[in-house]
Amino acid sequence: MKPATQTKAWEIRHLKSEVDDITIRYAVRPGTGRCILFLNGRSEYIEKYQDLPDDTDFAEATWIMMDHRGQGSSEGKRSHVKSYDDFARDSAAVVKAAIGSEPYAVIAHSMGGLIALHATLKGFLSPTHLVLCAPLFGILAPMPTALARVLAKVFSYTPLAGRSSGAAVDRRAVFEGNILTSSRQRFDRMTHSQFKGTPPTFGWIHASFQAISGIFSKRLLRDLKIPVGIMVGDKELVVNRMVYEGWVKAREKITGITTPFKLIANAHHELLNEADEFRHEAIAFIHLILKR
Repeated sequence: MKPATQTKAWEIRHLKSEVDDITIRYAVRPGTGRCILFLNGRSEYIEKYQDLPDDTDFAEATWIMMDHRGQGSSEGKRSHVKSYDDFARDSAAVVKAAIGSEPYAVIAHSMGGLIALHATLKGFLSPTHLVLCAPLFGILAPMPTALARVLAKVFSYTPLAGRSSGAAVDRRAVFEGNILTSSRQRFDRMTHSQFKGTPPTFGWIHASFQAISGIFSKRLLRDLKIPVGIMVGDKELVVNRMVYEGWVKAREKITGITTPFKLIANAHHELLNEADEFRHEAIAFIHLILKR
């Protein structure tokens, strides 16, 4: 990894979503050469990853980040979405506003990984590469998945769709025993953010289950020819990492293309906010995929 020589300034911008006219906040760090879109996870925000570029070999690239609808300083109901198409349309609008038709790669974390793959498979985004960090390919529910799917679907068609599910409350309360990161410094930085975590709504859960089903579509996977890499920590307890192998095999069977997979020993969910030894492994994997 290259040491940062000078931290570049991020430009905070806003646009109106084409979906429902709410305001979406995004940030651009202008550079030269390639462009990189970073998509963060649920209840995350731009500032959480603004130091990432300078720890990579792509510090001179143009970087784009955003607050998804319902989080950070973007408008919208907290931790709620009707369809991942809404996330996808917002992301595509940000790319268009930031770099026009320039080629770009995508790095994405957790829910952002599901957004990135969903948006790519459905044609909203057209990246040159996808690097997915602990992507949300499976939900760890406190009940059998089949039952959780049914309940979320039923509730999503009622006034309860926008209600908090009460699941996955903010995990940033206490460092000891947390399932996000082994780095106290980075944990404290997350904890002291002005943006607090909120439980997902029943609508978000239903939309997530729908998007997860979609990424296994044989019809959609057939056209996924770009380099894709997936990494996850072996202490992952936020998303279901046991489904990655099935997706990788499904893609290879349909396209004949292998998907590099990296399991980082002793790392938790927050691979890019982990202790340096694990973060360095994650960034090295990003380099491996983006340089293919």
